[in-house]
Amino acid sequence: MAAICFWHIIIHGYGYMKSDTNCNILLVSFCCALFSPAVYCFMFISGWYGIKFSLKKYAHLAFIAFICYCLSISIRYFWGGVSPAIVIEFFFPISCNYWWFLTCYAMVFLVAPFINLGFEQLEAKTLKQIMGIMTFIEIVCLLNLVPNRGSSFFGLLYIYCLGRYIKRNDYSFSSSRFTLVYFISLVVLWISIFWGYDFVLNGSKLSFILLSYNNPCIILMAICIFFLFQKLKPTYNKKINTILSDVLSIYLLTEGIGGPLYIFLANTISNNWPLGILMVFLVMFIALIIGKLISISFIWLWEKKNR
Repeated sequence: MAAICFWHIIIHGYGYMKSDTNCNILLVSFCCALFSPAVYCFMFISGWYGIKFSLKKYAHLAFIAFICYCLSISIRYFWGGVSPAIVIEFFFPISCNYWWFLTCYAMVFLVAPFINLGFEQLEAKTLKQIMGIMTFIEIVCLLNLVPNRGSSFFGLLYIYCLGRYIKRNDYSFSSSRFTLVYFISLVVLWISIFWGYDFVLNGSKLSFILLSYNNPCIILMAICIFFLFQKLKPTYNKKINTILSDVLSIYLLTEGIGGPLYIFLANTISNNWPLGILMVFLVMFIALIIGKLISISFIWLWEKKNR
């Protein structure tokens, strides 16, 4: 989630996708390549462990989305102003795509029980054929040369199914192999987006196209990151895990506030990078605390309703 936050600061704060950006392209291209797998890694985790549907979980997701929407839109109003039309348009944020990821994740959440059952019931050959077709559909649209391919319901559905498929087949590789694949993918992605930005006409657009989540390098990096961390010796702290359980609030609030916040953080990092980095983590911590308070409120309301 921290990587997602920094990724958005680069894209929206520094304006990486704009041809007139003043940022260090070599360094920022590396950071983009480094942070870009975070979204798909987040979804791959859900696929690996499986989403178990319950009305309470879904209601909690909708509740935290609505409260974070109200908070973020209020901050945007006092910070930079928003039109009443925007407030009305996105009043039901999951339905209206206020956050593309949350909208698509909420859809996957609903169909996950059917997917989970399908992976238990279908023959291995059939699943292999389905995953092969899905992989082709996911990756080949990169050739359309349109930005943001993979930022869609099908993209998240594919990664969720890929997590289910790999777990069912129990593919096992060494940490060294995952590390090698990760670094090769990282370097290839870094060089390609830097070349695309620096040496091609209207390169900022090409560079952003190459950073679409359906880029095979990004998909491979997301999978490798998961398995590399999974192979580490686990640590556990109940209090820390309780706070981190509401990590989605970081995305909802920072992306909900959007441009004004990202530009402020980007300018702070440019002027004093230690202070800027500290400020980013402070913002994430505040978002976590707000998320926890929202969850506590939801649990209280849910238990009160069901007494």
